[in-house]
Amino acid sequence: MKREKKRCIIAILCALLLILSMAACSGEGVLPDEMIQSDSGEQSTAKAADKDSAGDLDTSESTQAAASQGDTEKEMPSGSEEQDSADRIRPAIELGSMYIRETDDSGEVVYVSGSHDTIRLSEESQAVYPQLAAAVENKMDAETRQVKKEIEEFAGYYQEDPSTADPDKGYEITDQLFIRRADRRVLSALKYSYRYSGGAHGYFGYSCLNLDAETGEEISLDDVIVDRGALSEQIQAELLKKYDEDTFFDYMPETIEDEAMEEGDLSLTWTLDPQGLTFYFAPYEIAPNASGAFQVTLLYDSAQSTDTNLFTDKYRPEEGEGYICGISPFTDCYADVDQDGETDRVYIGYTVDPETDSIREMSVEVNNETFSIDEMYCYRVEPVMVTAGDGRVFLYAWCRSDNDFVNMYMFDLSLGSPVSMGTMALSEVYMYIEEEEADYSSYKRLITDSDHMLLSTRYDLLSTYDVEKEYYISDNSPVPVSDEPYYRIVRDTTLTSVKDIPAQIVDEEGNVIESARVIPAGSTYKLYRTDGLNIVDALLEDGSNARLLVTGTYPQKVNGMDAEEVFEQLFYAG
Repeated sequence: MKREKKRCIIAILCALLLILSMAACSGEGVLPDEMIQSDSGEQSTAKAADKDSAGDLDTSESTQAAASQGDTEKEMPSGSEEQDSADRIRPAIELGSMYIRETDDSGEVVYVSGSHDTIRLSEESQAVYPQLAAAVENKMDAETRQVKKEIEEFAGYYQEDPSTADPDKGYEITDQLFIRRADRRVLSALKYSYRYSGGAHGYFGYSCLNLDAETGEEISLDDVIVDRGALSEQIQAELLKKYDEDTFFDYMPETIEDEAMEEGDLSLTWTLDPQGLTFYFAPYEIAPNASGAFQVTLLYDSAQSTDTNLFTDKYRPEEGEGYICGISPFTDCYADVDQDGETDRVYIGYTVDPETDSIREMSVEVNNETFSIDEMYCYRVEPVMVTAGDGRVFLYAWCRSDNDFVNMYMFDLSLGSPVSMGTMALSEVYMYIEEEEADYSSYKRLITDSDHMLLSTRYDLLSTYDVEKEYYISDNSPVPVSDEPYYRIVRDTTLTSVKDIPAQIVDEEGNVIESARVIPAGSTYKLYRTDGLNIVDALLEDGSNARLLVTGTYPQKVNGMDAEEVFEQLFYAG
């Protein structure tokens, strides 16, 4: 009877939730309204602070199949030339967010709002990992089509009965992607999905994407686990070690066993992380809604795992390499931050001011040790866990606000408690889409490797622009450092002169090859790099590089002349 009751509840739950399954693994539940944070406020880019530094939801596999019915998937490439995997770059992942805001004919009433994340490989990585790139594109295309179908369905609901929509936000669709691991062997991602289609509250759940980086094929549990029965036992043991037994439904062991064995339509939701396998259980899955969601990690190298020979070696991370793992706020995350062979609970949360809808306080917790920041102002927090090549674990939390400002808060977790290491005005790099009618207005280049982090900041030397360069984790600090002498200017910034300008001509390394050349009025200067202090190098129409020396604040001088009198259309962000 218990098992029949358990199956009945799970079946009812699946009928309530529509989660876009990415790898036939899912979990479901309810998210309290106060935990859904608004995406209001402009997406920000950093100012330089450090010059050098009761919807119907479906969790079945048929969701994607229905979404892609009648559409032809892209053919999987046969692969690139053989090369040693150790010599390959890691796949670079770019994340795009489709912001959803549909209004009625008046344009004043919002009936659907939210956002939908998607990922793709960078152009360079598509050439190195063609099969992975095609697999990701096929899955993301299917999910985008499904979201558009949902928006149409919500429009129909609203026309039938507008009172069922939230008066401020309408119905809601939120899909957030977190890259847990991306390297030469594995691409593993977690998706959090939330839907509100009327009633007292919405519903949320998890799904996962686990792909072989070489073949693009889905990774199964049997590829990484040698004994599903032992896996079920270890998951249950970890849950009971962290939570009181009374927290769970009586049939929790049977549910996990059935999911581990993939009985019927049941399956576990899991990701391949830098330190082990993490399993996700949403409300209603193994415990009442009031108990919230659950997350447990089985470490690759813990004594428990070694004794039972639980893991295969096929997809273990490469030793001595750094990783960056995306985590969701308000969710317990487990990792061995102090390298003692046991998982530690890591939690990051924040408090929203209801009057301004802004975040004013943030806390980082490791086990029972908490560090709080109570004097801040932002609209969004984006945390990642950073594992250095030597095993040290840090936390970066990007706090984004308006006026194009971002702060990256840094915490050292390696001692088993959070230690604040200050802030830097660094951000992941945004690439903007200029095409009209595009689903995604920008893509963010995610950092996944602590030895190669492409980060950006903002400078105001002859206009305001974003710049980027590569950083890495040093031997004694979580603070990113870079050996590159120049920042690359991210977006096209081209100026036209109205006066002759005497300038130095430099080569690609920055060496002066002409001490003085008079560049005539009417010439165009494509700004492409800066040292962030007083040097801006620009590409001229003849292919040579002019060095512009910028001094002062406002008005700035360029090569000794007033910049506003020398160039047209200088732009500075407010």
